[in-house]
Amino acid sequence: MMSRTTTTTTTTTTPAMVASLLLVCATLSRVDAGMGSMGSMGKSGGMGSNYCPEGYTNRDTRHDRAQGQITVVTTHQECADRCTTFAGAQYNGGCKGFQTGMFDGMLLCKSYGGSVRSTDCASWAYPDDPGTASGNLGTVFAATNQLNVGGNCCTRR
Repeated sequence: MMSRTTTTTTTTTTPAMVASLLLVCATLSRVDAGMGSMGSMGKSGGMGSNYCPEGYTNRDTRHDRAQGQITVVTTHQECADRCTTFAGAQYNGGCKGFQTGMFDGMLLCKSYGGSVRSTDCASWAYPDDPGTASGNLGTVFAATNQLNVGGNCCTRR
């Protein structure tokens, strides 16, 4: 006889978490408008290295048109999978890339599309950036149980 054990995790949303998410949305809106980016400096992770999930590549610029909503994910792969799911032309031209970054102990995912890729990646969308109020890279943020994995700025190949 087989038995199955189910574990349920409950996350409580506090007013501070809501305020942090609103701040993140405002920050991403500024980045979408062309502010708060790396400028021409970039930091792609070194010549020939690709930190992005399979099917994606890192670049210092992203597609210009924001698509969909900011979502909370647990891995960069989850964000890439979401972008791949919504890559079809029926989704307002399709997702062509994404940015992820750590904010208040959460890994946030934003998709981008459009025919032009000229907007600099945000400074927090790189693997060596710990994000905002999320602890050090490689540590688990106690309030969310999220591992700080830094950010990504990836374009579909």
